[in-house]
Amino acid sequence: PAAGSVLVDGPINVEVRGVAEPGTAIKVNGRAIQPKPDGTFACTTGPRGEQGEIVVEAQRDGKKKTSVRRFVVRR
Repeated sequence: PAAGSVLVDGPINVEVRGVAEPGTAIKVNGRAIQPKPDGTFACTTGPRGEQGEIVVEAQRDGKKKTSVRRFVVRR
């Protein structure tokens, strides 16, 4: 879903997919994800915290990039 989408509370699973340069370490909401040899990766996770965030971190050669997507979770 797009950032800012309203999600209904309950078991929420969001599929996260991406591509990184080979050799990049990937974490999604703090969980290490093993990219395939071509750099593609995928996992499912749910929004975390009060702001309903999904955080993707990529680290390679001492450089780090973080992407945060926030959702509105209707409780």
